[in-house]
Amino acid sequence: WFGSTVKSSGENGVIVACAPRYVYFSELLDKQEPIGVCYLAKTSTTKYEKYSPCSAAVDRSDITDQYHRQGYCQAGFSAAFSSDGRRLLIGAPGSWYWQGQLYQYDATSGQKVKETNEGPADNDYGYLGYASTFGEFDGDSSDDYAVGTPKGEEHLGKVELFNQNLTKFGSLVGEQIGAYFGSSLTIADLNGDRMDDIIIGAPMYADFEAADAYDTGRVYIYYQTNNVNADGKSQRTFPSQTRDILDGQSSRSRFGMALTGLGDINYDGYDDLCVGAPYAGEDKRGAVYIFHGSKKGIITDVSQVIYAKDIDITLSTFGISVSGGLDQDGNLYPDLLVGAYTSDKAVFLRTRPVVRVFASLKLQPDMINLDTKSCSLADGTRVPCLTIYTCIEYNGVGVPDELYFDILWTLDVKDNSSSGQEQRAFYTNSINKHTESKLHKLQKQSTFCTSSYAYVKNDPGDKLSPIRVTMEFKLNTDGSSQRKQDLLPILDAYIPTISSFTAQIQKDCGIDNICIPDLDVSSSIRVSAEHIIGSTTALEVLIIVINRAEDSFNTKLWIDLPPGVTYNTITNQRSNIAISCDTLK
Repeated sequence: WFGSTVKSSGENGVIVACAPRYVYFSELLDKQEPIGVCYLAKTSTTKYEKYSPCSAAVDRSDITDQYHRQGYCQAGFSAAFSSDGRRLLIGAPGSWYWQGQLYQYDATSGQKVKETNEGPADNDYGYLGYASTFGEFDGDSSDDYAVGTPKGEEHLGKVELFNQNLTKFGSLVGEQIGAYFGSSLTIADLNGDRMDDIIIGAPMYADFEAADAYDTGRVYIYYQTNNVNADGKSQRTFPSQTRDILDGQSSRSRFGMALTGLGDINYDGYDDLCVGAPYAGEDKRGAVYIFHGSKKGIITDVSQVIYAKDIDITLSTFGISVSGGLDQDGNLYPDLLVGAYTSDKAVFLRTRPVVRVFASLKLQPDMINLDTKSCSLADGTRVPCLTIYTCIEYNGVGVPDELYFDILWTLDVKDNSSSGQEQRAFYTNSINKHTESKLHKLQKQSTFCTSSYAYVKNDPGDKLSPIRVTMEFKLNTDGSSQRKQDLLPILDAYIPTISSFTAQIQKDCGIDNICIPDLDVSSSIRVSAEHIIGSTTALEVLIIVINRAEDSFNTKLWIDLPPGVTYNTITNQRSNIAISCDTLK
């Protein structure tokens, strides 16, 4: 298993690669022991140091049976560097009846600094050191360690927190037996509060309420909080009440088997997260899930899912390991590496530059007076008109200095309640045209503004609904002048691509332009002295509608006719208001 654990202390730093199933032959005991080994390379991969902390314990002359002590320690099952790259933590989950053990190593001097000792029998088979990561968890400004013990706490699993002296000061416990809570770990500042949050995988979590839903997997996000205790001192905690949970979506996917902090891949000020699920997808070949951080913490709706088949249809176990947070291609964005061990492949996924667009739309006037007819159509007809003002600007880290945008304007956009009504607004430069599309070249951090003109029909019909104008933009990369090796940019998914503005039609309804009518309806039947039931003689019904207050628009009157009576026609006797009549079906 050489290479199952690979860590770096940073650029031009130390690289550690471990083989946790490395077997050591003890001449003293004539036994082969899987003690594990790690190799450290400093600045150059041609020179390395071998580090196998359990080898000395195996050859002790006073030990006659190794498997229950450190002979099966499997050192290097996990590893983590401190932020300054000076300290290296090595996890050995097989020590002491598989209680697990931690070794701290000085990566600069080559000396072992600390190690944990054997605990009580209750800790047997807990697998301490199965996963490990570093972070600042107690507020003392020095690195601490979070270490997974996926079979601890009677198989619920737990994550234990250790300071730099390997003294334990806290733990987080799982909630389902056998879920392997703590088998994967990473840290990230998902809510931007400058405190490290702990992300914990439980890839064998099962949804027992759903049929055939085992090993769906679950990921827990514990946010670090800064509280004040009874003594008035600051105290860091990871309360379960404020945690977030991400669940796998398919059985046997093992969502959360691998985790990595991505850094801030969209430059919104919050760290992002990648979750590996090596058996996800319709073909069970694996997938990785990208989640973004925010001020409130992780956005639980997945931002992007990359399936193995999207890369190569022959890939399998895609997502068994993930590593992110470093800019590998020099475009100023951290990238992602994904392992697929059964295919003997690692996939390098580059991050595309993110374009942030700021657009505004305004109509003038925003109150349309139908009596103010300031525009003329081609046939000389005078009509009320609108001026549409649009401004748009873009910026972003590592984005090109100029980009092309397709912009679409739409006049009188209907909502669901007014769909089917006649179009009321059109562009003045073309008859019956209510949309306009243009391609514009914009300069980075330079505001581009434009205006266009539209008119409203003299008799728009519906005067109650506002006239809504929308402007929608999208990035046009067809004519991009970028180099082939450069990734095309992408729009920020959290900035709307549609802007809108509404203008009201002025009505005779007071200063607030809100009409409050007072309608009164009366009716009478005009008949001769007698009417024979069943005859075809017409009956006249006189209906009088009076409005004693402000204007009423789109007024409707429903009339229920008794059986045997059918509607014939309508005559408007006293009003010049157009009236239409339909039979309800």
